[in-house]
Amino acid sequence: APGVIRCGDATLRAAETPASGPVELFIRPHRIHPLAEGAEADNTLPARVTRRTYTGEVVALECETPAGRLTAELPGGTPVAALPVGATLRLGFAAPDARVFPA
Repeated sequence: APGVIRCGDATLRAAETPASGPVELFIRPHRIHPLAEGAEADNTLPARVTRRTYTGEVVALECETPAGRLTAELPGGTPVAALPVGATLRLGFAAPDARVFPA
């Protein structure tokens, strides 16, 4: 059933959740996207870049968020992929991309 999950200091939406109880939330890094100002997504989180790793055509941005640490994988040629450690941005992902399993 669709539901709302409390994750750290954030409230997130997922398309499918267990009926009740503690859960673990998983999101594939390539499903997490930087959001332009004014853009919205099912789930949005303020984030601070803590590490940037180049892996060929992809840049992995590790970010601290109110929901905990998230990694977003972005195409290497985008301006957001060049953000330095310490930079802030907003990340977003769709509810169907959040996978929830009983803890």
